[in-house]
Amino acid sequence: MEGEIRKIERGDTGIEGCTCSDGVALMINSEECKMTRYISIFYDGPVLEIISERDINNMENVIVSSRSGLNPLENSSFLKSLYQKKGITLLIGPPEGGVKRKFQNLPAFNFITKQGTSNVRSKEALFSALSILNSVLG
Repeated sequence: MEGEIRKIERGDTGIEGCTCSDGVALMINSEECKMTRYISIFYDGPVLEIISERDINNMENVIVSSRSGLNPLENSSFLKSLYQKKGITLLIGPPEGGVKRKFQNLPAFNFITKQGTSNVRSKEALFSALSILNSVLG
């Protein structure tokens, strides 16, 4: 149907005899298989992105998750003001730690009190931090 948004996977548009490269497209003419690229309206889940240290220092509103950071509940007004400006980017370091030392100019928060990289996995730290941020910012 014209005007329909289609998610295309493995070339399959869902229309017999009509194939297209993967992504999202807006149907213009279904009889002639004419489509145009479209911004995805679907949430595909989190994306892992590796960013250089230099680029992190140039980003705005980055906060660090660190065992020696501030209490996010006691500093909720600061977090809200950061978020309202341009959102927040959360930086969680690798198991060997040292993220706070590398990025001393960034504000740090301890989202899991009295625990650190030796007993909390990065994925667990991410879930905990995002849950607390959701509560504080919501």
